[in-house]
Order: sequence, then C-alpha cells, then structure tokens
Amino acid sequence: MPQVKNFLLLTVLLFATAFKVRIPAPSAPQDLAFEVLRVYPTLAPTHAQLVEARTLKDLNPHFKSEWVRTYLSTSVSTLHRGKTRIDYGNSALLTPEQKSAILSADTGSEVRVLVQYIPENNLKHNEPKEMSFTLIQDPGFEATFPGGKRKLRDYLKKNAIDKIPDGTFEDYDLCAIGFTINEEGQVVDVQVRWPFKDKSTEELLVGVLCNMPNWEPGHYANGTKVKQEFVLTVGNMKNCMLNTINIK
Repeated sequence: MPQVKNFLLLTVLLFATAFKVRIPAPSAPQDLAFEVLRVYPTLAPTHAQLVEARTLKDLNPHFKSEWVRTYLSTSVSTLHRGKTRIDYGNSALLTPEQKSAILSADTGSEVRVLVQYIPENNLKHNEPKEMSFTLIQDPGFEATFPGGKRKLRDYLKKNAIDKIPDGTFEDYDLCAIGFTINEEGQVVDVQVRWPFKDKSTEELLVGVLCNMPNWEPGHYANGTKVKQEFVLTVGNMKNCMLNTINIK
C-alpha cells in the first residue's frame, strides 16, 4: 500500500507540474519613437544638379515629355537683382541663356518654367495647352539646433517625450507638429499638421517647440540666410500619413 500511495502522489505532482500556469514576466516598455525631419519644397534641386541640368526633365523629374507632340515655346522666368528676366526656347532642351539665367538668379529666389505645347493625343481638334512648375535651389546648409542633432533629441526627450504617459500612442498612432526656423534662427509657425486624439499631448509638444532656443539658420554658400520648414513626428513612423509630407 505505501508503494501505491507513493505512486499516486508522484502522479499528482507530475500532473500539476505539467499543467502549471506560467505567467510571463512583463516586457520592458519600448521607447517612444520620435524624429525631427526637414520639409522640402516640391522641387528643390541642389546647385550641383542645376549645373548638370540640360533639359526640362532635369529641372523637374515629374515633367512628362511624352505628353508633348510639339513645343510652341518654353519660358524660364528668374529674378536678377530683384528684376524679372524671361528667356525663351522651343524644345525640351534648355537654351544657353535659360541655363545661365537659372545659375545666376538671385540667391533663394524662385525659378518659374512655363511650357506652351500641342499635346500628344488623337483628338481631331488638338488645342494648345500650358503646363508650368516652379523650383528653388536648395541652400545646401540646413538649419541646426545648438549643439547638433543629438542635443536636439536630448532636449525633446527630456522636455516632452519622457512626459507623455505610457499607452498614449497605440498601434499606428502618430502625431506631427510642423514648425519653421526663420532667417534669424527663431522658431515660428508652430502648428499641428494633423489632429491627434490626445489634445494634452499636442499641447505639450507645441509648447516645447515654441520654447526651443534659437537655431543656426539655414543658408547658402554665399551666406544668404533662408527660412526652412521642419516637422516633429512622434509615434509609429509607418503611418501612411507621413506620405503627405515632403520629408527626407
């Protein structure tokens, strides 16, 4: 009998061990992702790209030359010492005068291209059409936070990110706050790019951006300073809304 009792006891222990409920240890909370990204104009070629440009498509990668059957005229409008200059051509190739005007335009000024053409289609009455685009040369020197990007991350983490309660961001939640660094390095035009579900988080992020110290403004090689747009994104960087912002 003692052997039977021992056998039963061993069986019960084995059964209990096999079906023992194990509660996993809680995982450590993940750091909330955030980035400050530059918002670019739609067309912002570098100086090197403008030097190499030979055609309208070189100026604008989205230009559809296959839409054109015949070029009636192409015009390139630029500013020189504050005065407008217009140079004309009649093909997708930039003329020497157009190329020279683009490269010598006032620093930071817009270049406007207007194309008048007969479209490529099968319509019996093929009316002339126009398409246009503007570009502005990228300055080459981006605005910088005092001490650089690492100091900027430290500032945002300490004053904003670490103060956001756990669980505020779930799944694909994303908050994006835009701001501009003007020619004096001041933070201006701080605004929510799209609404976030938690208004207190929005207010926290907006307040921290508004109170940032002055930056070193963006500028061209000749020293001309320019304003530049940025956006602070917090949350899931795979959110499809990021595609609505021209960031790099």
